[in-house]
Amino acid sequence: MKKFTTIFVLAVALAFTACNSDKKSEQEIDSLNQTSADSLLNAALEADTTLTDSVVVDSLAN
Repeated sequence: MKKFTTIFVLAVALAFTACNSDKKSEQEIDSLNQTSADSLLNAALEADTTLTDSVVVDSLAN
């Protein structure tokens, strides 16, 4: 029974360790947020530029 209890305690300890191993640090979270914000900004700027370019082409066609 003592061996079973020891093995059970080790298994529970390893399970808790495995569950908490993928937490990100504040620096990693900030980096991911900054990357996401940059991506959204670039997409918005690209959409804005595309709209301006098509207006210029339409103006030249007339």
